[in-house]
Amino acid sequence: MKGVDTCGDFSLAGSCINCSVEMVHPKILTVFVSLIVTSAQKSFPACRRTICVIKTVYAQSDIPLLFHPTQVDPTLCSHVFLKGVTLDGNKLKEPWSNGKEQLYQDLRELKKKNEKLKLLLTVGDSDVRGAPFSKMAATRSRRKEFISFLIPFLRERGFDGVDLFWYFPTYFEGDASDKDRYTDLLEELKRAFREETLTGDRQKLLLSAWGHKEFKAIDRGFDVTAFARHVDMITIATFDYSGNMDQPIGHHTPVKSFKGNNIEKTAQYWVDMGMRKSKMNIALAAYGRLVNTSSASDVKLHESIAVGLPKIGNTMKTPGGLTSYEICAWSKNRGKVYWDSLARAPYHIVDNYFLSYDNVESFKEKIRFVRTKGYGGVAIVELGEDDFLGYLCNTGIYPLARTVKAECTTPMY
Repeated sequence: MKGVDTCGDFSLAGSCINCSVEMVHPKILTVFVSLIVTSAQKSFPACRRTICVIKTVYAQSDIPLLFHPTQVDPTLCSHVFLKGVTLDGNKLKEPWSNGKEQLYQDLRELKKKNEKLKLLLTVGDSDVRGAPFSKMAATRSRRKEFISFLIPFLRERGFDGVDLFWYFPTYFEGDASDKDRYTDLLEELKRAFREETLTGDRQKLLLSAWGHKEFKAIDRGFDVTAFARHVDMITIATFDYSGNMDQPIGHHTPVKSFKGNNIEKTAQYWVDMGMRKSKMNIALAAYGRLVNTSSASDVKLHESIAVGLPKIGNTMKTPGGLTSYEICAWSKNRGKVYWDSLARAPYHIVDNYFLSYDNVESFKEKIRFVRTKGYGGVAIVELGEDDFLGYLCNTGIYPLARTVKAECTTPMY
């Protein structure tokens, strides 16, 4: 130990330049080296948000597994987005004919297990397209009626905010002015939410929205700099990149890709157009996309052509869609699993079927991408498409959601 005392250059800012290693006690040397290595590493921040998107009722009556809010593990989520509510003129329409009060009560009960949990009501659906939003947002008076209806609707049911799924502004019976009207709607919602908190002791309602993945749709329908000013967060729909008919097969959730668009490009485009990274959530798909190919045998990634969307799953309404637990059951002991090194995700080939999907390992890869790039959070789409009962994938309940929670919070260097 005397050697340390006589080492004039020994400090935590530098090394013992003029001293021999023998003069330093081994334990002190170990701690010293550890401090140097740790300080040289870059620590990436944890996810700000881990959003669980849920939809409790599907159109079919023969679904073998129905998901309900009582099955949500609120410790896995920072936010829960409830899907299903759509526009009815300038008001809202609930799809649940029975048990609405119990549904909302069950959602509120989740906060007893996670006091920080935020509940948001998603308005709109990909099936509805854009016409209802276009009509509602067309004039100031219609937007005012919608906002006046929305705020008490959220408060009475215990929601902490609204999540807008206007995914196709200007498309599908929309209007050329949708882009500007959407901006007006966001500005007026933000103002109304702020003014509502001026009286009474309540937190400001959160304002969330969804963003498109395709550059053309972004340019045509979204004023990104205005979104950055008005929304508290935006979830980018980073899924379904492939699956179009008469096109070469590829992964539907690629971080990178052989050609064409991918998650990395989409996210960066939103940033380049003015969106703040901290407000962006990257969507993680808990489902896969199955296609028939033109190849009778020897199906090849990026070469074989998609020619059909088989209806094999019983849960999702979309042809070719398989939940993660259906994938476990369908693919067991069939075909061969491959890893797409660019997409950073697996795909499965069975005869002439091509299935692209995500698993625990690819979720880890996507969360590493989110954290190292500095994006705000992730959204699981949808939580009920994870193995929420835990017996089909044999990896316990919520294997994907548990991976998200762990990977979003574990220190990362």
